[in-house]
Amino acid sequence: MTTPNAPTSSTSSAPPTQPRPRQHPPGPPGSPSAPACATSSRRSAASPPTSATPASTRLDLLAGNTLAHALFAPVFDSPARPANAARFTFLDPAATAFYPDWDAVADQNVATLRAEAGRNPYDKALSDLIGELSTRGGDPFRGRWARHDVRHHRAGAKRIHHPLVGDLTFTYETTRLTADDGLYLILCAVPPGGRDAETLDLLASWNSPQPTIETSTRGT
Repeated sequence: MTTPNAPTSSTSSAPPTQPRPRQHPPGPPGSPSAPACATSSRRSAASPPTSATPASTRLDLLAGNTLAHALFAPVFDSPARPANAARFTFLDPAATAFYPDWDAVADQNVATLRAEAGRNPYDKALSDLIGELSTRGGDPFRGRWARHDVRHHRAGAKRIHHPLVGDLTFTYETTRLTADDGLYLILCAVPPGGRDAETLDLLASWNSPQPTIETSTRGT
């Protein structure tokens, strides 16, 4: 027995349409679904990190966040102790390499100490510091001290040659802490998008805390 042929149609039927895969919006940077370009663009648009250092009116560097310790590592690690901007500038030979504009930095330090000495003439720690710098700092300090230049440098730009990342120019701003009249906060930053921002990002990445991976000692 023969099988009859299947009826044919003059119009061929189109194959069934397959449903399109649902598209999900990219996840946050770092997630598997986030494209690399989105991550890099967000990173480049972000503001560079900021260094924050509490300091005394005698220019003692009391502490600082991780970036501050990295940025001013030669000052914090200087054998001229305790860490003090003026002590480092005048007593540590590394200061002339760290500050390409050493003369300007030295002028600012002495002018700040002069202003503080006039504001608080009975500060023994300040008197001891000035005596130390006069004795050990030699003519570079004594000559500047004799000028009686009194200035408070609240903001400006500073150039350094960092031993790890090289030349870097940043802006700084000082804010007096209302909780303690003898302390202020130094904030250092760079504009986003330039070479200085890349340099500061690199320095921050080298000094960022690394995650701790805990391993279990429990047997399986």
